Amino acid sequence: MPPRENIRTPDIIATLLSKGGLTLASRLPADRDSGDEGRFDFTAKKSGSPTTSSFAGMCPGRQVRLKLPRRKTGLCWLIRRPLAKASPADVPNERHFSLVMRGARQRFDELAASAELCQIASCEPGDILFLDIETCGLRDCELFLIGLMFFRGGRLIFEQYFARDYEEETAVIAAAVRRLRQARILVTFNGKAFDMKFIAGRACRYGFDSLTCPPHLDLLRESRRRWRGQVPNFRLGTLEKFLLGRFRKNDIPSREIPAAYHEFIRTGRPGLMPAVLYHNMLDLLSMAQLLCMLLTGEEPAND
Repeated sequence: MPPRENIRTPDIIATLLSKGGLTLASRLPADRDSGDEGRFDFTAKKSGSPTTSSFAGMCPGRQVRLKLPRRKTGLCWLIRRPLAKASPADVPNERHFSLVMRGARQRFDELAASAELCQIASCEPGDILFLDIETCGLRDCELFLIGLMFFRGGRLIFEQYFARDYEEETAVIAAAVRRLRQARILVTFNGKAFDMKFIAGRACRYGFDSLTCPPHLDLLRESRRRWRGQVPNFRLGTLEKFLLGRFRKNDIPSREIPAAYHEFIRTGRPGLMPAVLYHNMLDLLSMAQLLCMLLTGEEPAND
């Protein structure tokens, strides 16, 4: 693994939040390697609305139009950026991921591993789609953010589809349905018990066809199999601390995210939404690091 001090959450988050603003990345041009953005219909909402002024300034991205059931279309906000712009200190992990997924340093017990981990070990880096969602609760509530990460052109790329109001949830779901249909193999953390069931339930609610899920590696289940008895529990934050050496400073706790989103909808002010987006991005990055540890056979530090 790269030096552990390179993978800690930047302290600059608190400074920027205290000043009332946090820009996660600069606006990116369309990346033709993805085969996605070139087909999007970019349409601006009425100028002067909160979501096109303060929110867009703090969370640079672009409005996208997606196909919905019954020949309708819907809008949501897409933030797309490479790891080098979102978190420059983590670029060594990008290189490490590329090497491991191409077979370098792989050293794991295939007999003890799941079939999904064995399958992913022979994949190319670009075959994998990482997914993490943010919702307003555990069930029967809005899904307002779907974060994706994939490897393209030698870079880890983040795509985050965000609902700027409750109505845009449908377009966020449409983005997930389409990207899952295109994916070759999916990686999540607790996605088999939560993320995929949640997406499927909301997709059914809005009349989408049955959700297509590619082969799916759930890192929570794999971590329990591999490190049982070696870490206090299997929360992602605990695994980050004991396995990755990541200590999230000034990160918004997961339990506070629903209230932060409802406040954003109520006031139209970005508030903690940049921090929520950054939290989601770190979850995705930690998944890639955990996957590398599983494939290289690295054990938790004893200190």
